Amino acid sequence: MTLKPDHLSEEQRKILRAVALAYRRVMRAPAEPVLTRAEEARLAQKRQSEALAAATAEYRRLSPWATEDKFAVSGEVNRLIAAAINADPRWFWEGPDA
Repeated sequence: MTLKPDHLSEEQRKILRAVALAYRRVMRAPAEPVLTRAEEARLAQKRQSEALAAATAEYRRLSPWATEDKFAVSGEVNRLIAAAINADPRWFWEGPDA
């Protein structure tokens, strides 16, 4: 089942928004100049890792359900990001950093 914001409580929606914004801020940061495709791929992978780390930190900060299980938290963070994108892709990628 795909997670959707309307499946969540008000508190969970606040967490979803904060997690999505933390991820988006890193992904939308200005890109470093690159010379090769390999360098571009490496930097894209680095940015993805940093974005997920920022989103995970925000989830752990806000969520009373966050456990010490890294895989469970990672899965939940990825589900929240996917739910935000699926709910409104335009807001997610182009909206303001509020």
